[in-house]
Formats: sequence, structure tokens, C-alpha cells
Amino acid sequence: MRILSHCSMSLRWSGALFAAFLFVACGRIDAYEPFEESEVKKNVNKESIITLRVFDSQKKVVAQGNAFFVSDSGDAITNRHLLDKAYSIEAVSGDGTVYSDTKIRAEDKTGDLLWISVSIPAEKIHPLQIEKKKPSAGEQIMVMVSATLVSDGTVSSILTIPDYGDIIKITAPISQGATGSPVVNMSGTVLGVATFRNIDGQNHVYAIPAGRIKAMKPDSARNIHQWQSSRSETKKAVAEELYADALPFIMTGMYEEALDILIEAVTKNPGYITAYTQLAHCYNRLGALEEAGEALAAILRISPRDTRAYYNLARNYSERGMYNDAMLTLKEALKVNPEFPAALTLMGWIYNETGAPHDAIKSCKKAINIKADFEYAHVVLGTAYMKVDKLDWAVNSFKMAHSINPDNPDILYNLGLAYLKNGDKDSAMAQYAALAKIDTARAEKLRNQIE
Repeated sequence: MRILSHCSMSLRWSGALFAAFLFVACGRIDAYEPFEESEVKKNVNKESIITLRVFDSQKKVVAQGNAFFVSDSGDAITNRHLLDKAYSIEAVSGDGTVYSDTKIRAEDKTGDLLWISVSIPAEKIHPLQIEKKKPSAGEQIMVMVSATLVSDGTVSSILTIPDYGDIIKITAPISQGATGSPVVNMSGTVLGVATFRNIDGQNHVYAIPAGRIKAMKPDSARNIHQWQSSRSETKKAVAEELYADALPFIMTGMYEEALDILIEAVTKNPGYITAYTQLAHCYNRLGALEEAGEALAAILRISPRDTRAYYNLARNYSERGMYNDAMLTLKEALKVNPEFPAALTLMGWIYNETGAPHDAIKSCKKAINIKADFEYAHVVLGTAYMKVDKLDWAVNSFKMAHSINPDNPDILYNLGLAYLKNGDKDSAMAQYAALAKIDTARAEKLRNQIE
């Protein structure tokens, strides 16, 4: 089993996150720069951030990180895993003053966030504003790693993770003591919470989106002992902790290691649907499609009306060439929800694969009537039209899909093929030119078809 640690010590991470995404290497403290950005300083200053020192029962420092204020009454946000082994906490302000009265007001276990309250004079607080909009790839950001230092970078991408939500990939490096720092845009509003993890000896950084902060609901304050004692040791709670332990291995592609933990989690709590979902994901990544199908079937035994599980199981059957089983599963999904465009579209794809394009056309049209901007339905419909030589209609279907998602290389490729089959070589070459800008390999494949 691999080691998951924080601050170079073997600590258990109790904040569940991540199915899969890439990380950037973390940096040294000497990579930081003085905080001099005047535009940002209008909204951020040294009183916006506070350092947290976490002690065990022997008064030994077991972790250190940051929190940032979101109200002038001392409310602040930090990483949940930072306080995982806390017996006591000290909050140190930018001027070096130590405050010992820190309480827990809310937590997001899945998002690895804590809403804390620090007893500190209001005049020593400069709260930050939470950005309402999602950041964009390429957007310039800063991580406030201390009251006087920043780490510059950009948003490299936004990844959506099943059963979690979004994760912000950032290029700004931070050290282990800067977890919990605010990630701000160039207007000084918070885009996310910088999070540092050490997994199997490798350091990784990402940002938890600020939208999760807005979803938290502060409640009555509890001191650290009350909070720790409230963390149940029931089988359900233990299963949740095991699930949290497995997710960092999943995010780094260590699926076999994750499987052992997830199996233990569902053994502790046989009704744990989210853990079964990740089991299926791991098996899929390892190419064990039959085992993935068994995990999805387990979800349906727990929740027989789970349409997403029906759909995922049908996809699993399709990937295994078990089209009859896939169709039966999709029909069960449509009994629960007759207006399920993804299920209807997958039916259309199976019809195309099994030589029934006219049935595919009917199924995809039903999907589009339910959700007109469901791009995949237009793609499958276009493929069906090509199979029955209705080439003008095929072109129109692919053009509609392209209008919905102009950057999808599969759509451009299929649109190029449709034009070519319809005798319009010039338009096919235009699709090749557009495709060459985003997917050179697929573009060359199209060009070979054209020539």
C-alpha cells in the first residue's frame, strides 16, 4: 500500500476528493515572490490570511497551513485534512499575534473544507470576497501563501469529477505549509482554496473551487475537542473515511491500490453507492470490464431506480459487445425515466452498430425532442443518416452538433466525412483545416480519406 502523508508525516486524509486529474509539482519557499500587486491589494492584504499551527496532545506541531477570512467576525476557510489529527490549534495573524480560541462552524467532508471561527479583533481582519463565476483556462491567478508572499501562476484547466464536481488545476507552486491558502484572481476575489497533498512521496497542488464555500452552512460553533468527538466511528463513518483514503490513489492513477481500500469500504457499508461507483471506475481503468459491470449491478441492487447506474451499466455492456444486455438495461432506465436523452442516444448508437440505422434515427430524434442541444444525439443521428445515404441530412446533423460544441474533434471529423461522401471535397478540406488546429492526428486521418 502506498503512503498518503501531509507535512512529511503519515496522516490520514479525511477529505474525500477526486476521481482523476493531473497535478503540478509543488515548489520551494524560495519560489515565492513579495506581495506587490497593487490592483490585487485593493481587495487583499496581510490581514486577509492567517496561519494555523496544529498540535497533538503532547503539544507537538503535527501540521501547519493557512486559512483566509470571509467575514469581519473571524469566519475563515481552510482545508479539513489540516485539522485531522488536531488536539489544539493556534492561529497566527500577519503581525505575529497568536490566538488560541478557534472553533469549527461547518465542514465539507467531500470537498476537504472547514469553516472555522477565530476569536480575533475585527480591526485585524480584512475579509475576502468569493468569486461567483468559474475561472477560465489560462486565467492568471495568485496563491496568497503568507501575509507577505505570493505564488504566481495560471489556471491550466477545470476538470469535472464524477460524484464530486469541479477541480481547478493550477500552475502556481506552493509548499506544504501553504495548504488552505486563498487562490485569487487579479481582482483579488477568491477562486478557490489551494490544497497541498503528499502522495507516495510526491507533492501535488490543486484548488478546490470557491463555489463549495458558498454551499457551506455555518452552524453553532464547536471547539476542536467537540468536533473531534463528533466524528463517528460507526461502520458507515469508517467506510466514508476509507473512501476518502482511496480517492487520492485514484486521482494519481494508482487504481489497484484504490481497489483494496474501496472493497473494504463497501464491506463496512454494503449500501455505499458512491464507493461502488468508484470501484467501477477503477475496474474500468484497469480494463476489468466484467468486474466494473458487477460493481454497477451492485448499485442497482441497492437503488433499483438509479437511472445513471442503468446507463453506465448499459455502456459497460456495449463496450463488451453485449448489445442485447445493453438494450434491456436501457429499456429498464427508460421505464424509470422515459425522457432520458442519453439512454435514447445510446440506444441509437447500438442500433447503428447492429445494422438498424432506421431505428437509430427514431431513437435519436426522440432524444433531440427532449433535449435539442444534446450534441451526441446529433452525432449518432448524423451517422445513421450516412448509413442510409441521406447525406444532406447527415451534414445538417453534424453541423448542428458542431454549432453546439465547435471544439469537438469527433464532430469535425465526421462532418468532414459527410461532406466528402456527399461529393463536397472543398467543404471536407475546410473541416480538415479546422481540425488541424485542435487534433493533428485526427486531421491527418481525415486528409488521408480526402486524398
